[in-house]
Amino acid sequence: MAYKRTYTQKESGDDKTTQLSLELDSKKAVTVSLFKGIPLVDIREYYTDASTKERKPGKKGIALTVETWKKLLE
Repeated sequence: MAYKRTYTQKESGDDKTTQLSLELDSKKAVTVSLFKGIPLVDIREYYTDASTKERKPGKKGIALTVETWKKLLE
């Protein structure tokens, strides 16, 4: 099984954010990004908006800090 990996760069004012996203399947993805300067590992289900046909994050998911992520891997 091949996973789709993407890198995006967003600029907001003085902040430059690089984001890594790993698509697990059509409805699940893992994203590593910065939120208010804190790196987070976000594991989330996605859905397709019926009106815009856009893929959007759903309510089902969790955002973990790096410390919590390391504990999970132990």
